[in-house]
Amino acid sequence: MKWYQSSRVISIAFALIAIFFIGCSSLVQVISPNPTDPTATTNGYNMDAAGHYIIKIVFNNAINPSTVVIKQTLKLHFSKDPNADATIAWSPDSKIATVTTVLTRDMLNIFRPDDHFTLTLVGTNEGNGVVKSAGGDVLDGDYSNSGGGNYVMGFTIIG
Repeated sequence: MKWYQSSRVISIAFALIAIFFIGCSSLVQVISPNPTDPTATTNGYNMDAAGHYIIKIVFNNAINPSTVVIKQTLKLHFSKDPNADATIAWSPDSKIATVTTVLTRDMLNIFRPDDHFTLTLVGTNEGNGVVKSAGGDVLDGDYSNSGGGNYVMGFTIIG
């Protein structure tokens, strides 16, 4: 084999290896609710009969549930409570977190006539840790294709 043929084979091999590793990426991101989806701001949450907010967060990879801590690495900011308490229920594969507020809509919001709330998942350590995948990779909250950056999703509540 001539030198230019062997270098071409090596180049193709490296390209295939790169494609394999990109396809097997352990990068962890939020799939839903997606901040770029204009309907997610009003459709990205539900409410139960008692008035508790329910937000289903879907990740592309399994999460280490112990890294998602209410008021530390998962923050809910409402007009009456800037760091609201909630509970989390995880799917068996740890890819879906269902977050339910402890307080109800009337205890969390001030309607004039509408209100807003924000969900933040910490990907940049502020002293309380970060959200990580089951494999230990840090959340890519800002969709930069590298670990780090907070995921921030704002919601509008029509009064």
